[in-house]
Amino acid sequence: QKMSGKEIASYFGVSVNHIYHKLFSEYNIPKHRQIDEAAHALLYDREWLANEAKTKSFEQIAKEQNVSLTLPGKIASQYGIESSALSISYGETEIADYIASKGFNVVRNTRHLGFELDVFVPELNIAFEYNGVYWHGERNGRGRDYHINKTNVCAEHGIDLYHIWDRWWLDNKEACLSVIDSRLGLCQRIFARKCKVVELDTSAAKSFLNKTHLNGYAAATTKLGLVYNGEVVAVATFGKARYLRDESYELIRFACAHSTTVVGGLSRLVKHYVRETNPSSLISYADKMISTGRGYTSAGFEHIRDTAPGFWYAKGGEVYHRSSFMKKVLPEKLSDYNENLSASENMAANGFDVIWDCGNSVYRYAS
Repeated sequence: QKMSGKEIASYFGVSVNHIYHKLFSEYNIPKHRQIDEAAHALLYDREWLANEAKTKSFEQIAKEQNVSLTLPGKIASQYGIESSALSISYGETEIADYIASKGFNVVRNTRHLGFELDVFVPELNIAFEYNGVYWHGERNGRGRDYHINKTNVCAEHGIDLYHIWDRWWLDNKEACLSVIDSRLGLCQRIFARKCKVVELDTSAAKSFLNKTHLNGYAAATTKLGLVYNGEVVAVATFGKARYLRDESYELIRFACAHSTTVVGGLSRLVKHYVRETNPSSLISYADKMISTGRGYTSAGFEHIRDTAPGFWYAKGGEVYHRSSFMKKVLPEKLSDYNENLSASENMAANGFDVIWDCGNSVYRYAS
């Protein structure tokens, strides 16, 4: 009640997603945030909020009232209020302005492919979507294939489309900007051959990946880093394969330092791991929301297949992994559980929406 999720994560040195997806979900503890009493009174004044929403986005209202960027939208959804400025997003604007500040021509909200692209960079044939959790759920028409269809159509026209969730942007903007820099070719380049391979303890790997990887640290048995001039500039983690029974080991995470590309970094760390452990197989997953997978092929991996889009549950601006709401635990987790309904029906009845990603590309190391 005294701290925001972001403050709790910073205090304990873990990712914000870990706090939201694990602690809040497992213990059913709602997130609270202390806000100014005057702002609180305004936001819960239905007439005032409805009038503001006629000309402003919910993010704009949040900025003006100095509250969480998702709070006005949450309150508005309780009142059945929609913003008349849905196309105006502070996150989207910040991304567009950042790219423009680097000297690129930016086209906003273009529809030349038959659907809207938030931020398009014609000279590089890349585009960015800023996906608000509230607006990109099934309740607002964003079903199972919405995001992957956009990605595929763009690819057919030679455009790389990258999706940035608002929760990524709000929780770890620096990591998002690092991804954008990489796609724009703006990262400083360090050659892996000039780096030293070191084994990291869990604390060091966790600290690095919670800052540099959009999904933060995940449990792993082997943590390797590349050190350049005394600084860790890239980290790869490995462990037993988590999802495929026919595979033995998995490259779980890889990330470089902010706005840095370690040329040959992934390849060097993977080769070191394979040489030291001799795994019978090594696989990894590229999140198609934010990756084309080209880095894997350059590092000696072969593309096996693509998975179907996966879904998450969302409520009140927070996102929960579906594994936290298996049907067997719903009677304990939901305030209104009906044994005659399916798991998805029970979740919907309790105010949860469903958001879909683009699925993953699965790769197996071949060299």
